[in-house]
Amino acid sequence: MSDLAELAKGFGSAAPAIGLLLWLFWQERGERRELQKDSLSLFRDKLKSDSDMLAVLEKIADKVGA
Repeated sequence: MSDLAELAKGFGSAAPAIGLLLWLFWQERGERRELQKDSLSLFRDKLKSDSDMLAVLEKIADKVGA
């Protein structure tokens, strides 16, 4: 912790602004990770629904063709 304090002293009067920018970057990074998880989940759901729809269409085609 003392190393972090020494680093903050080195920034002088800009330390609060730099701290705010780092905190905002960290928050944005967390949100980006969460959105990527959600996007991947939606993509998986879409693939599953597409394969389910294809299976239903194949059954319909079999019944119509028979």
